Amino acid sequence: MPLIVKRPWTSQPQVAARVDWGNPLNARITHLLPLNGDPREIVTGARLTYGAGGSSAVTTRGLALQGSGVAACASVPIDLSPYTKASVSFWMYWDAYANDDKLAMEYGANFVTNSGFFIDPNSGAPASGEFQCGIGSPGFSNAGRFARPGAAAWHHYVFLFDRTTGAAQGSSVYVDDAAQSVAASGAMSDVTDQFGNNSLYIFSRASTSLFGAGKMQNLVIRGGYLMTAAEARQEYRFPWQLFAPLPRRIWAPRAAGAPFRPAWAIGSNAVIGAGVMV
Repeated sequence: MPLIVKRPWTSQPQVAARVDWGNPLNARITHLLPLNGDPREIVTGARLTYGAGGSSAVTTRGLALQGSGVAACASVPIDLSPYTKASVSFWMYWDAYANDDKLAMEYGANFVTNSGFFIDPNSGAPASGEFQCGIGSPGFSNAGRFARPGAAAWHHYVFLFDRTTGAAQGSSVYVDDAAQSVAASGAMSDVTDQFGNNSLYIFSRASTSLFGAGKMQNLVIRGGYLMTAAEARQEYRFPWQLFAPLPRRIWAPRAAGAPFRPAWAIGSNAVIGAGVMV
């Protein structure tokens, strides 16, 4: 029976990873955190800082960053100051909902004072019982709210943050390839500056409070770019196309005393005869 070697990019890289710059959508990536045990933002090389107990967990999707709801979190410095727009996408498993404002992430120690953004699955007032997101600048904020997807399940999220919309809510959202109906959450005010140069805090506010409980993987930021519906769909349907394929060395069988004869399978399925060792 022949041995079929799968395309390397059909499964999540488990630690080392590189961006596949050959994908046109990937050319827009400014930051990519696999959150798969590799503690780096792999475009700039910035290192993740883990909160107490922050770690990767084995999941049905491979390794993923785990937030415990009690101090287990991560942060990384990310500079979005050149941009007024950004696309933020990721896969997330949220353990359970409550109305306590525990966060999936916040850009800046406080999204208002640091000209950042926030993503809040556990929104309390004024969007109690809903999923909330928004952007801010000193003294101003725009926030939106939408229906929560099912808890205790993996979902793909795309958040489009636009700081050029004035007093509009400035956020569009896709969940599992479906555009969400995002309503204004609270009073709106003008947010027209650029993003700050901040740390991104995952599963917490400033690594000190509002600790979220769940798992996250493949966090992508495209600074200065708003993804289209078709691009959100592509990333949802083909999640591993973010990553460059890794070459796999395949050694062909050899007769006693004969030199090794390496064969390579890169970029396509390879069907190898019986007895080949991988």
